Amino acid sequence: MRPNRRRARDDYCDVGRLGKAGQAHPVNAAGGQGCRHCARRYTLDEFAAGGADARHGGDVNNFEILQDYNKGDLRRLAKGKISEIVGLDADKILRDLSRVLGNYESVKHNIEFRTPPTDTVLEVMLGAPDHRVRTDDLKAAVKSRIQDYVSGSKAIDFRDTKKGYRLYARMLAAAWDFDGDFVESEANLLRVLRNELGITRKEHQLVMAHPEVNRLHFVASEYEEALKFLTDEGVLLCTNADGDSFFLLSDETAESLLQLWGYEMRQPQFARLLERLSKPQLVGVLKSADLRTAGSNQELVARVIEGEIQPSRVLGGLGTADLVSLLGKLGIQKSGNKEERVLRVIDHFKSDADIVPVTLEPESVEMEPQPELLSDESVLDLLDDLGIARLADILEALGLPKSGSKASRIERLALSPYNTESILQTLGLGDLRDLSVKFGLKKSGNKPDLIEALLAHYADEPASESPLSVKALLDFYDEISRQDRKAYPAEANPESLSATRMGLDFELATRYIFKNLLRLDTKAQRSGQEEPDGVLTDDDGNSYYYECKTVLSPPYSLPIRHRLQIRNYISSVAKSRRAGQFAGYLIIAHSFVDDIDQKLTAIEPVLDAPIAVIEARDLLAFAQKWQAEHPIDTYPIGAALKPGRITAKDLQRAGRA
Repeated sequence: MRPNRRRARDDYCDVGRLGKAGQAHPVNAAGGQGCRHCARRYTLDEFAAGGADARHGGDVNNFEILQDYNKGDLRRLAKGKISEIVGLDADKILRDLSRVLGNYESVKHNIEFRTPPTDTVLEVMLGAPDHRVRTDDLKAAVKSRIQDYVSGSKAIDFRDTKKGYRLYARMLAAAWDFDGDFVESEANLLRVLRNELGITRKEHQLVMAHPEVNRLHFVASEYEEALKFLTDEGVLLCTNADGDSFFLLSDETAESLLQLWGYEMRQPQFARLLERLSKPQLVGVLKSADLRTAGSNQELVARVIEGEIQPSRVLGGLGTADLVSLLGKLGIQKSGNKEERVLRVIDHFKSDADIVPVTLEPESVEMEPQPELLSDESVLDLLDDLGIARLADILEALGLPKSGSKASRIERLALSPYNTESILQTLGLGDLRDLSVKFGLKKSGNKPDLIEALLAHYADEPASESPLSVKALLDFYDEISRQDRKAYPAEANPESLSATRMGLDFELATRYIFKNLLRLDTKAQRSGQEEPDGVLTDDDGNSYYYECKTVLSPPYSLPIRHRLQIRNYISSVAKSRRAGQFAGYLIIAHSFVDDIDQKLTAIEPVLDAPIAVIEARDLLAFAQKWQAEHPIDTYPIGAALKPGRITAKDLQRAGRA
């Protein structure tokens, strides 16, 4: 039997208001007769006072809401839901109704096959804070949502054969036109078709609103019928508080709607989960869904939600190390297979456990980094030669997490406050001798002697000349910034490339960008721990120091060791004759952690000049565009430099100034 789609409108409040002094309520309000729409029994005095007090707000279940309904209205809601209703007391009805209203089968039966704007009403309610909307405001909110769909439908291109919008629209129109309704088999077929064509729920609404389909538009009478049906069936419940009346969804109904519409959690919960992911992880999620990957973290999060990519798909796309790391940050059990870990994260956010206040131990003071004797790239080369098993032993000995790939273990040690001498101290005498033999060093002597010889070897080891021209390096400049050996062509013999060589290649390519594309006076600095990679000079004689940072596992986190290096270098400039010309400091890397602005602020340089960061791909993209448009002009670097992140758009704006 087809669901009853058109209900009689007798006894329906004609202006849709509740909780006013008798307005929009049936006659005999003074005698205790409540509005059928709001299912409340008020006296006239209660209406004049703004209505009786009631439970309201978020986190309310059916039982709590129904405690404010009168016995007659409980029986009305219970009709057809509880057998042998006659003779039951109100408390019994209330408890039985609480179990029935909002359960999945009940919501599915009442919602899945109904005509618009039923879904739109529930979309507004589900997205509202605490799933609660003032009765006076709901109509306008539903109308606005439908108008947004109508406006957005113009962007739907029915000629796009890849998406199959026209096929879906024809099937949809055929289903609606047959007796003006859906049946379960039609709904199931459309659901399968939607999944096969990759049409999201939002796209379904846009197709409905498209002029060629014209099934979603605002009609006041249809809105009123949908509202009456939803309140009669107990899908929407009503409450009164603070002199206002409200429609609301119970927790049970909201959960059933999420399940029916294929959402694994509420949108704010999903947004909080996505905010825990790094930018490269968000980019990977969007790439896998063939969605645009440019923009800020906030824009990427919004795009994932807009694309209706399920949380389980997002988490399932993470590597094991990343997933375990996320579990650790959330304080959740890390053991189990991938599916168990994914479900654990989903349950954590779905239950709002991530925002429950917890008593934390006092934050430990960040350990002062030990002075390093080697360059950053030499440290990476040394760690790479140790092997994955030794790396795990060293991490465990230093009290650091030991899981993950070889690259992640190397990065963890390189960014730790421990220097290479302390790292080698954790190795046994046999391991140190094996390393010494590998590099043709003496294997005799005690542990300090072997460590000293190994450090001297890495400090003195010369880097081979780059096998490629500087212009050739620009073809995979972004990949060099994350030390991706695979990006190098075969003639460069990528397997034999050291971290030192790749670091120098990144510096060479960056210097070429500044000098040959942006036409800046560029000077390479002497190698050393307390000096950056180069200095730029503009036409006014101002100096801007820059530094290139390659990382194995982006994003670059600007560890405390590097913060201190930058602070110390700026301090040395402040004491020199160059202090008056110093105008800023720029760091170029593959990408940066979300809190990079706070870390830059923590440097607290003695000279008042901006410290900025820019991603390698943004620098190259803009520089190539500048060179094409201004082949002989010097770029005004001073106009672009500002504290914090700089993007290609920032560079473009400064170039127009």
